[in-house]
Amino acid sequence: MKIISRFFLIVLLSVVNAGADETIDLDAFLASIPQPKQEESGLCKNKVTTDKAYLECLEEKVKQDPSVKNINFLAGVYMVKKDLHKAIETFKINADKGDKEAIYKMAGIINEGLKEHQRAFALFAKIKDYKDSTCQMGGILSVVKDEDAWYSFATKYLAKRRTLNFYDDEIAKGNIKAYECKGLYYISLGEWDDYKKVVALYQTAIDKGDKDALFLMGQLYSLYYSNHVKAEKFYRLSIAEGNAMAARNLGNHYARRSGKGEMQKAIPLFMKAVQLGDVKTSLFSLGSVYALSEQFEKAEKVWIRAGELGNKHGYSAIGSMYLNNKMYKKAEEKFRFCINKGNLDCYAYLGGLYEYQYNNLDKAIEIFKEGYAAGSMIAANNLGVLYKNKLNNFEEAKKWFLKAIAGGYSGSAFNLGHYYDYTLNDEKRAMKWYKKAYEIGGCSEGGDSGCDRAKEILTARGEMK
Repeated sequence: MKIISRFFLIVLLSVVNAGADETIDLDAFLASIPQPKQEESGLCKNKVTTDKAYLECLEEKVKQDPSVKNINFLAGVYMVKKDLHKAIETFKINADKGDKEAIYKMAGIINEGLKEHQRAFALFAKIKDYKDSTCQMGGILSVVKDEDAWYSFATKYLAKRRTLNFYDDEIAKGNIKAYECKGLYYISLGEWDDYKKVVALYQTAIDKGDKDALFLMGQLYSLYYSNHVKAEKFYRLSIAEGNAMAARNLGNHYARRSGKGEMQKAIPLFMKAVQLGDVKTSLFSLGSVYALSEQFEKAEKVWIRAGELGNKHGYSAIGSMYLNNKMYKKAEEKFRFCINKGNLDCYAYLGGLYEYQYNNLDKAIEIFKEGYAAGSMIAANNLGVLYKNKLNNFEEAKKWFLKAIAGGYSGSAFNLGHYYDYTLNDEKRAMKWYKKAYEIGGCSEGGDSGCDRAKEILTARGEMK
């Protein structure tokens, strides 16, 4: 079980022995990160042990305090759970009050989830200056139906003209965001000659005071021109304007480099990103840099602080770091520490240590069961995997997969589908469980990957509407 990959967010990093900048006072930096207010930590987090109980708790809390923030949070949970109509109904409470975030998210669900594009277009039109609403409107206009028809070339051409004309009209009306959107649209077309047009569009937006275009220009030079000198120039300008993503992207650029001292340059950039508000991801990435340069004590400090700030993966990453470096006793100690800190999924990782590194299946089963009893659905899933792969007992495996599914773990639904699909050649039952994995949700939300993998298969087999 390769549990390390779930936690290290900086992929493709080259392991180097670059020393940290001793002028950086890490302890002072970590202490300076403010603890989030209680209401910002996420309602009902760490108070309930099952998906159902969490939702019930959340609904009750929102009844007690129907603030704009709480209502939007609840609507977002419905959205993740694929209950689109409840999500729309809940967002509408705030949308009717003029809350732009609620209007934006409601429009997104209607556009992507319900495919009611014109209704979504009208909602985005109310908030053209909010986030990428103008781009969303252009995206709706660019949709081409019946792409396989004999007249698809003509329909694609007309869609392109319709979209570009829309952006030009918005530019003429003084909508500065339309410069960004037109540039992003040219990039989506994937034609090299258009990239020069994108540079001109972004530069015009910058000249007109669009600070977001500084970041987009840095991204353009980094991803499409591989011109890291110019990319860094615009990222630095964006950082000066308070853009945390620019600091994180530039940090990732240096973190991937293997030259002497290059990784070290990522450290102050991730720190800056944290200071600008990107706490969860950039603080975790900072710990990864220390871990991959074998500064384990500093990595521990960073990840412990991440855990204190509400990122439960901070605690589990410490154990994963030692596991990855084959320091198994240390890993066991840290996984137990992680459990004591309230991250119940560390039962699964501790069980995996006994299963794979110690080859002690009886102890692994004991730990997985203990984890499930405490509320970890990934522990139940991993016990199912053990019964299936190590003990060749599918009936027992299925029992534990079903327990995890009942607790809202989409990976177990995917595992059942995969078994029916590739071992039993029962595609009908496989589709049932793939759909269940997608229904449970969590696609690209930082949870387990069962939803994403099921979505790929369902899409490839024409089962996604």
